[in-house]
Amino acid sequence: MKKTNLTKLSFLTLLFALPLAVLSQTNNVESFKGKQYMLVGNEWQHFDPVYQEMRQVISDEVIIKFKPTTTSAEITNFEVTNGLMLYASCLGFRNYRYSAISSNIFQKATAMQSSPLVEDVHIGTNGKYLFSPNDPAYPQMWYADAPNNVDLNLPAAWDLMQGNTDGVVVAVIDGGLDAFHFDLGMGNDSYQNVYINAGEIPGNGVDDDNNGYVDDVKGWSFTPGIDPVTLLPTNGSNGPFEP
Repeated sequence: MKKTNLTKLSFLTLLFALPLAVLSQTNNVESFKGKQYMLVGNEWQHFDPVYQEMRQVISDEVIIKFKPTTTSAEITNFEVTNGLMLYASCLGFRNYRYSAISSNIFQKATAMQSSPLVEDVHIGTNGKYLFSPNDPAYPQMWYADAPNNVDLNLPAAWDLMQGNTDGVVVAVIDGGLDAFHFDLGMGNDSYQNVYINAGEIPGNGVDDDNNGYVDDVKGWSFTPGIDPVTLLPTNGSNGPFEP
């Protein structure tokens, strides 16, 4: 009987010890915006489920996107308050280094994310992220990523944008374009992959936006009598006017 009591006592002791062991590990695991980070040795790491690999956290850097309503003065004050030094910016995202490494970068990132001035905060990790298009016509796009590097480097752009085209307008300087191509919206203005000039009223014969061009709703052709969004016949080279 005594042996049974001792066994039960040992089992209960083990049950109480397990939560304590788990709690003792919580300092080695952090979370931010749904992502889990683990302290491996002296470095924080994030497991990427897509690429099935660990990525090292860049502990002295943070990426911030401010809200459009945030003023320059507010951004400057925010930078000073949080000890941030700007070293790069792209497409509204600002890359910062901390003037002094925070004791807990995750708490700091969470605090900055909660600021009414901030739209988004990212904790950077080392790694190369590649996104391949699912466009069925991609194999025909010789100009996207040619072996001789005479191309548009589109894969690098896709890695950056990932389909988000807000604020990006591409000007086509050539013989024209096909607004009815399936990538451009089949000519339907509700699917605006062809840029629509909101300052112009189509077909009214008036230069509504006072830019010197009448009815330049979908671009402008500097060749008289040619619609800028009509695909012109070519000989297969760069433009319709080449011999």
